[in-house]
Amino acid sequence: RDSMRLVDGGLVTNIPADLLVPGSAVRVTVGRRAAGGMIARTYGEARPDAIVVVPGSDDFIEIAVREGSARTRFGAANGSPVRIAAGPAPRSRRRERR
Repeated sequence: RDSMRLVDGGLVTNIPADLLVPGSAVRVTVGRRAAGGMIARTYGEARPDAIVVVPGSDDFIEIAVREGSARTRFGAANGSPVRIAAGPAPRSRRRERR
């Protein structure tokens, strides 16, 4: 089971960073919350308030919110289960009003 630890407002996983393909869209799930994000080489490549997945200095994947807090966005705690999958976040099943 993949998990993470908190570092400031970011999340450091135990998933090897060599699995990342920069520029790809991903679906990030931490605990029971999921959201879409992008894989980048650096935090600065993401737009403000976007979820970004980057290689960390320890060669593990880090999850962050540019100029925000991934910890808050996902309601994360040390040891929370984490999953990163290809593709955008699932859409709400609620119908849009026209």
